[in-house]
Amino acid sequence: MSKAAARRCSPSCRLFRCSKRALVPRGRKLFYCSWVGGICQAYACNFASCVREKMLPDGTCGLSIRAKPLREEIPEEEFEVRFRSKTLRKLREEELF
Repeated sequence: MSKAAARRCSPSCRLFRCSKRALVPRGRKLFYCSWVGGICQAYACNFASCVREKMLPDGTCGLSIRAKPLREEIPEEEFEVRFRSKTLRKLREEELF
């Protein structure tokens, strides 16, 4: 997923927590912050947190971003196992392949 498709953290999420305990629900999707005295903007609040600790510094939900693979898988033909000589002595073999 691209950065544009990622969701912003919102107070309607079940994993969202306010560290000041100032979140007051006002309807289904509207939340009021009694600390600031206005509508809660979770992505911009310093006291907003995620139970799973997945909220990124820019306010994006880390659960909505798909991780990129670190590297491509190596085919078995190119895969080689190498051990130290101590390990080879323990296995009592000079070469594995």
